Amino acid sequence: MKVLPATLGASDEHYHRLGLSRSQIELWEDGMRTEGGRGTYEWWYFDAYLNDGSKLAITFRTKPIIDVGKPLDPWIDFNLDRADGTSVVKHPHVKPEQFAASKEICDVVMGSNTFKGDLHTYSIHVEIEGMVVDVSLTGTTPAWRPQTGCLFFGERDVAIEPDTGKPVASQVIYEYTDGTERYVLTFTREKDTLHFKFIEELQGLKAMLARLVRVDGAYLRFTGGLKLEHYHADQLVESEQDEALWELMYFGHVPRK
Repeated sequence: MKVLPATLGASDEHYHRLGLSRSQIELWEDGMRTEGGRGTYEWWYFDAYLNDGSKLAITFRTKPIIDVGKPLDPWIDFNLDRADGTSVVKHPHVKPEQFAASKEICDVVMGSNTFKGDLHTYSIHVEIEGMVVDVSLTGTTPAWRPQTGCLFFGERDVAIEPDTGKPVASQVIYEYTDGTERYVLTFTREKDTLHFKFIEELQGLKAMLARLVRVDGAYLRFTGGLKLEHYHADQLVESEQDEALWELMYFGHVPRK
């Protein structure tokens, strides 16, 4: 079986490929992103700690997570843990024809149940076995996603370092944002110049014990290209490039030879 490493999309190429902006979340990003069929899984999630100490979680799901390979089977995961220790747990399913979800905005319908929002204000309505729950949520912070929010799989994103067996990114990106000003520092690994195992500095009994428990970390050095970009909003206003080196140290177990 071939194992492909996964990388969270963070490069300009990733953003361009997905049609995303670094500085703004669009309404369509909160809409349905799949077709709901075989091989897909999607959900809309809410949780809260209530004033009386209760905890509430409501999730609209396109199907059970263990049945990703099956057709659309919409259901609601409702969990209310009251402060007195009692709980209300409901898992109603609805017929596929009773399910609808917009691709333009968060607007999900499962029978008489709805989950709607505009990245700032959300409303959830649930009717289950005579129980009716209405939730309103108003955000106090801007909408957020981790980088692109998408994982990319493939050998070009990371490599496995032979001395440690650990993944090493082919590209490392640091980003700093101050209002509308954004600075992006990108190091692209081109050549591995040093692989030094700490155990090589040990002698005698210490070296034997280190090998026995495999506490033999490594110091790694890579060279490549460094690019510094300055953006105003999404507009690139300045860019500089030069050669650079990047160093890593692993403290811990590495594979036995």
